[in-house]
Amino acid sequence: MRNQRIIAPPMTAPYASAAIRDRFLDALDADDRTLSTELAHRLTSCSNPLPGMTCSQLGLPKGSGDAEYLAALDHHLPRALDQHEPDFVLYQAGVDALSEDALGHLALTHAGLRERDARVFEWCEARALPVTLTLGGGYSRPSDASIEAHVAVWREARRARDRRAPVTDVD
Repeated sequence: MRNQRIIAPPMTAPYASAAIRDRFLDALDADDRTLSTELAHRLTSCSNPLPGMTCSQLGLPKGSGDAEYLAALDHHLPRALDQHEPDFVLYQAGVDALSEDALGHLALTHAGLRERDARVFEWCEARALPVTLTLGGGYSRPSDASIEAHVAVWREARRARDRRAPVTDVD
C-alpha cells in the first residue's frame, strides 16, 4: 500500500469522519500521497490532518441544502480527483448532512444525498478508480431517516458496481 495514492473524501461532518479517516490512514502509514477533501460546513474545521496531508474545506454555511452542497461538490471533488490522481478512493459516505440529523448542521434531503453518492461513484467510475466505501453519521431522530439514508448509499454503490466490468486480474 505504501506506493499507492489515496483520496479520502469524507462526506460527513469532520468531527465524526476525521476519526474514521485518521484510523484508516494511520493503518496505511499515510503521507503526502494522501489527500483528504472534507465536505463540511463553517462550524467545523480540518484542524488535525496527518503530517503531509492536505485538507480542503468548502466552508458551507450552517443549514446549507441540496443545491449549495451539490454545487460545492461539483466544483471541488472532480478537481481534487484530477489533480491528485489517486490509485483508489476511500469514500466515507456520511449521512449526518440530512436535515433530520441531530448532530449535523446541513439540511440535505434524501434525494440530495442520493445525488451526492451517484456523482461520487460516477466520477470515480469515469476515472476507473476503485472505491472503498464506509458509512458514517446517522443521528436522526427518529432513526428511520438515518437508516433509510444508509440503505440508499448501499443501493447507489450496488448500481455503480453493477455498471463495472468484473475484476479478473488482481495482484
